[in-house]
Amino acid sequence: MFPALQPFIQSPVDAETYAVLGHRYIILASGERTGGAFALIHAEIPPRDAGPPPHTHHREDEHFYILRGKLAFVIGSETREAAAGSFVVAPRGIRHTFRNAADSVARLLVLLTPAGFERFFMVVGQRLPGRESTCPPATEAEVRKILTAAPEFGLEVHL
Repeated sequence: MFPALQPFIQSPVDAETYAVLGHRYIILASGERTGGAFALIHAEIPPRDAGPPPHTHHREDEHFYILRGKLAFVIGSETREAAAGSFVVAPRGIRHTFRNAADSVARLLVLLTPAGFERFFMVVGQRLPGRESTCPPATEAEVRKILTAAPEFGLEVHL
């Protein structure tokens, strides 16, 4: 199904970092590196952030491992809080979103299976010079860019 996974070590300094809607996304393992099997992204969600708009992935499953903080997830008709150490699965075809209602940054790992959607962040996001760079706030132009690119990546955004 996928080409054989080749060994690699991804240094944090080599990881590409993007700002999307005021969130920081660090691509730790792209589909290019994993033979298309998966992509792994470190995400940082600012305090009191409404999160991404509700959306549905039609090509990949999205998995979240909460490293720090607490997020409120809505997956289908279910709403649940997920604190550090929680693992959350949003299967393809199911509408979902999350928000950070806490006063601190939430950090999480996002696993996409199969890979491919990580390119969305590269297309719509603003490349940041490093992991500690400040993320610009979301703009109307960025939202339009996301809505325009979404169909190419099998993403349905529910506004």
